[in-house]
Amino acid sequence: MWVDHVEVLRGANGFDRGALALGGAIDYVSHTGYDAPLLQVHYATGSHGYQQRQVSSGQVLGDFDYYVSLTDSNADGYQDHTRSQSKGLIGNFGYRFNPNLETRFYLRYRETDNDLAGRVTKRSIEHDPRAANPAYVSRDDRRKQPGSTFVGNKTTYYLDDDSSIQAGLVYHDYPMDLREGPTA
Repeated sequence: MWVDHVEVLRGANGFDRGALALGGAIDYVSHTGYDAPLLQVHYATGSHGYQQRQVSSGQVLGDFDYYVSLTDSNADGYQDHTRSQSKGLIGNFGYRFNPNLETRFYLRYRETDNDLAGRVTKRSIEHDPRAANPAYVSRDDRRKQPGSTFVGNKTTYYLDDDSSIQAGLVYHDYPMDLREGPTA
């Protein structure tokens, strides 16, 4: 919903995304104020209690543009003990100093909470495919992501129509509370 488009760069084509992208890269490109509607509301529902809600806005205001999206979702899950919940905020804010110089700040915050069904045997799947591992259920094992934060900036200087110099910085905090196993 917040993605404008996805670029799949195979092999060395991903090299311009960073030295660690030699095997390729997948780039999820967010909307900006230049391509997003002023207001968009989205609701989706599906089987096993799945619901997803989103409200977003984007706009250009002179040399400044923004895009902001709030989302939340929940599902009961197909298998026992696979309930999930998530909510998040994504936004980016850009400014054009002149036709050759622009900067864009990115912000993403997300919380998730997923019950874990655990490992089950092939026999258990064949007998009752919805059953969870009883030990996981009794311990209430889950993976809780109490809030991942991503903040970044990319500044671009255009040398000509075919060349540019880009510089960026990123901060990513990805805490996870994994409650699984006998010490959980």
